Amino acid sequence: MAMGIPEERCHILLDGDVLELGPEWSRVVDHVSADYVYVDGLNVGGVDQTIIRDRQRLAGDGIVLVAVPINHQTGKLVGEIEVVARGFAEIDASPDLRDGASKTVREALSREAHPVEWTQLEQQVRRQVSSYLYRQTRQRPMVVPVAVQV
Repeated sequence: MAMGIPEERCHILLDGDVLELGPEWSRVVDHVSADYVYVDGLNVGGVDQTIIRDRQRLAGDGIVLVAVPINHQTGKLVGEIEVVARGFAEIDASPDLRDGASKTVREALSREAHPVEWTQLEQQVRRQVSSYLYRQTRQRPMVVPVAVQV
């Protein structure tokens, strides 16, 4: 309108509005479904919302990988737990945080009186490390426990 277009020919459209234009007229004639189309490499449109949510979480909070050396016969912890982070700078800035996460895993696994399946241990490690990191930093990086069978 500031450029001299008559008000009846100015439209504020929403996603999905269909605007029809003529030589001296314009009007909204229909509305179609207009969702986001996600592109992931060669995959167009088939990206699951879970993947999008995980990527947003990774972008915002980073990832912490916890490598747990497990004796494949006894299921017991052997060796040193390694904690590696990407996109979660606090763990690099504070060696105590990395040591604390490792200690949290060791304590959680030492409570088990008998060998249990890795899926149970994995859930326990994820839960304990996530809680520890949140208490220390008020951030929730994605925690990925990995069993290194020895």
